[in-house]
Order: sequence, then structure tokens, then C-alpha cells
Amino acid sequence: MQRTRRHRSGRATLVAFVLAAVCLTGLVAVPASAANQPALDNGVGTKAALENANCDPQTGQIKILLIARPPCVKHVAASKNGGATSPGVTRDSVKVVIVAAADPTTVPSDLAGAVLGGTNQATGKTGTLSDAARDENKMLSQFYETYGRKLDIEFYTRTGLDEASQRADALAIAEKKPFLVLAALPITGQLLADKKIISFDTPSDPRVVEKQAPYRYSWSTDYVSTSLQAAEVLGKQLWGGKAKWAGDEAMHDKTRKFGIVYPGSSDGTPYPDLSLFEKTVKKYGGGTIATKVEYTGATGPDAATINTQNQQNAVPLIAKLKDAGVTTVVAIASSSMLQGLTKAATQQEYNPEWFCAEWFNCSFDYFARQLDQQQWAHAFGVGSLYPALEGDAVDGQTQLFQWYWGPNQGTTSSYMFSILNNTYTGIHMAGPKLTPETFQAGLWSKPLQGGAADGSVTGLMTGYGPQVGLPYPAFAASGEDGGLWWYDAQIEGNSNVFKVSGKGKAMWLDGGKRYRPGTYPKGEQPLFDPSHAIAFLPADADAELVPQYTCDGCPSQSS
Repeated sequence: MQRTRRHRSGRATLVAFVLAAVCLTGLVAVPASAANQPALDNGVGTKAALENANCDPQTGQIKILLIARPPCVKHVAASKNGGATSPGVTRDSVKVVIVAAADPTTVPSDLAGAVLGGTNQATGKTGTLSDAARDENKMLSQFYETYGRKLDIEFYTRTGLDEASQRADALAIAEKKPFLVLAALPITGQLLADKKIISFDTPSDPRVVEKQAPYRYSWSTDYVSTSLQAAEVLGKQLWGGKAKWAGDEAMHDKTRKFGIVYPGSSDGTPYPDLSLFEKTVKKYGGGTIATKVEYTGATGPDAATINTQNQQNAVPLIAKLKDAGVTTVVAIASSSMLQGLTKAATQQEYNPEWFCAEWFNCSFDYFARQLDQQQWAHAFGVGSLYPALEGDAVDGQTQLFQWYWGPNQGTTSSYMFSILNNTYTGIHMAGPKLTPETFQAGLWSKPLQGGAADGSVTGLMTGYGPQVGLPYPAFAASGEDGGLWWYDAQIEGNSNVFKVSGKGKAMWLDGGKRYRPGTYPKGEQPLFDPSHAIAFLPADADAELVPQYTCDGCPSQSS
């Protein structure tokens, strides 16, 4: 059977969060939210499921060019789906509200908006969110089982970033009586969940999210998970070694002295469980980290205000690290705070190692170029991202979209695909009785796929619930696996996540190999050695992983 490069399903999730936001090997105990899951009437594994028109009976998965394609389920007509099984659900529709930062019908002019809006294939220009939602939705609806229901999608333009705006937005969205809301900000998401409306919002403390089950999820990376992976690497690979990667040569012969910078509140970030982080360091061979610097993240009506405040707040933080003799800064900080920290470090002539705990994508090339390059040239860490494809190779999401639509019609958006794909996966797996409880049970029953789950290197592992193997059930779409990288400030090329050419690239060890929590290698790794790292993946990476189906009845065939 012919094969084609798989769709990198995790890529879109990371694009979404990066732009919107400007471990342990087993469970300690089965959490309450993991118990008493409702029985699912989706027919997985039955003869009826394998006979579904959208099923590949050889694999038992739906016929779509995704590696993270769900199992086949039985088909149920609208007349037998149970009707209005939950608020926002009728016999014929599921009400979904998508939160947008700006008018979704307007073509965005900035880079962030252009990536979210995607590409209008007919014109080759930036598309609109509304067009992308229409076309990605039409594609997904052909392959996922919705038991006779269609998504009734409505956009809501948020009013601001501050808490008052988020609270007002929650009230306005709730009045629309949706079953599910996509791309909300965290306070809005928390309030919607309190009203028993499902929310896929930006990452929050997993302990808070778990208490709101089954109404709360993240449509982005689980940064608590990636920070725990960083703790594992710190204990296994860095503890007791010399700070030989520091910008200050006087530190090269010194045994590493670690200092953690972490958010205590605000800044739009979930708060790291510092106690769990330190326990994980010790579990994997490390000791006590003496220097801990907590910061209160800036708040404000826009990103510019937040950045300015964080740059001011970073100055005393760096002074504390320098005065404590820290050789290796463990960065558990937002992108905005990292900009302030690296700038302040250069101003104070402080040049340590920077160990990135991947708190908000510091392995993202485009973002890394915005940091002080004198500092970031000495950065390394755990990355939830992965290398860009070499040259002008078409990414997997575009390949999937063109398989359905053809190359000259439709508006493709990795962002819109990602948030809608989460929705379709939950509905598909929930069965005909769609409720928040069956939606969650359906997501949790879908097997882990992608990244370290199957040995692929062009995407992230995806999966939900206790099966991920974290100290809590996973409520995020991705981020529970990662790779090892260091930063080269001199290499030029397209960034990962989306193609923007520039100087500065994350260099990935072992060909971009990805690891699940608990499986990272022990001992010192060959950092800052180009012979052991790659900046780009081959255009045909993971080419063998997805069967090439014929897209029967698709617009690409008729055109």
C-alpha cells in the first residue's frame, strides 16, 4: 500500500496557543474524576463499527490522512440518536461557540492573525477565521461519526484580556447556550465550566481543571507535564555536572548551582506545582534547588503593556540569581517574562546557562529570536515542539486539506483544524448519547497516538485521561512527550510551527527523537555539538505511517 507523510496533529495545537498567549511513570492514585465513567454506546470493535462507510476494517480506524485518527464507531441515524441529550444538543445539531480575538470575517494583517486565519487557496492570500472554520468543518464532518448531528458554529469576539472582560465574555457566551466553547481565555473557561458548559481554553493548573471535570479542557500543550519532563532531565542529566555551556567562561569549571524562576500568579499562565517539580528532580537523581525566585506576572489590557511590565519586573529577579551565584537558570516562565529576563541578564553582565522547562514554547524558533541572543545562545532544554521540515515541503495539515479540497479551493488553517478536530474526536467517541460525561469518556478512551506513542518525529503525542501516565488525568490535547534541544543563534532558516525565515534555530538531538515521561536517557548529552543534532527534518519524515486513501466524494475528486 502506498504511504504518505502523516498529518502532524500536534503542530496546530501549538500554533494556536503560542499565538493566543503572546514526569512520572504512573499515577499516584486513581483520581475521583477517573472513576465511574459512563458506558459508551459507540460500538468500537463491533461488526457494525467495522462496516461503517468511513471505516478501514484492516486498521479499525477511520479513513482519513491522520496518524491520530480515532477508532471506527457504528453509524446511528439522527432518528435514533436520542435527540436533545444535553443543553446545546438537539437531534440535528451541536451548538459550538468559537472565541476570536478580532472580527472573524475580516482578513487579518498581522503575522499572528495570518497564521490563525490560514490560507485562501484560490487567491494564495491570508484567509479569514470564518472561512477557515467553514471549510475545515466541512472536511472533518465527512469522516467523523456525529450520529446525525451537525456542528452549529457561531463566533464570539472577545472584549479584552483583563479579568473584567473575561468575566463579561463568559456571561455573554453562556447566553448563547452552547454545548461547547473553543479558544476561550482561562477565566472565561473556568466560569463557563462552572455553568456546566464544556470549555477548551488556554492551559490552567491541572488541579483546578480536574475539579471542573467533565467541563474543562485545554486545546494546547500541557505545560505542567513538560515542566515535569524538564525536572526528570535535570535530575538524570544535569545534576552534579559542570556549567560548561554558560556564557561566562568563569562558570565552566564550576559545579552547577541551579536557580528556578517561576510564576506565582497572573501572567496568563497555569501555576507550576513547584513541590512536585522538586520531588521529580530528586526522584531522578537530583537534590534540593536552593535558589527559588517567584514572580508575579504582569497584567494589562494588551500584550505591549504586559511586556513592558515584565521587563521592569525582571530586573530584580536577575539580580537575585546573580547574587546567589546561580550558574544555571531553570526557566519556568512565560514568553513575555523570558524576554524581560534575558534582556536584564545582559544589562547586568550576567551570562549563565539557561535550562528551558518549556513553559510556553521556548523551543519555538520564531519566539526564541525575540529573546536576547547573547543569552539564548546558551539555552537548552526539553521541547514539546519538533524541527521544521526542510525546504518548502508542504506540512501535513495542508497535505490533508488538499487531499480533501484540492490545491485551488478552500481556506486551510492549522489552528482551526486543531480546535475543531478535538471537538469532532469527542463527539465521535461519545456515541449517540452526547453529554459532557460521554464526551469526556470518549476522549479518554481514544488510544494515545503520535510522537513518542508510535516513534514518530513530526508531531506530538496526543491523548487524554489517566492513560497518559501523569500524576493527574490529562485534560490537554498534547504536550505529554518531548525532545531534547539546544539553541544555535547563527543558523538561518524557517522556524518550526510556521514558516518564517530568520537567524536562530533550535537544534534537536537524536534526529528529533521524542520521549514519554520517565523514559529520557541518563547522563550527559552531546549538547552544542552540531554532529549530534538537526535543525530540520527531511521532507519525507514519517512517510510510512499513514495509508494513502482515496478521498471518495471529496471536492478534490470532482474538481
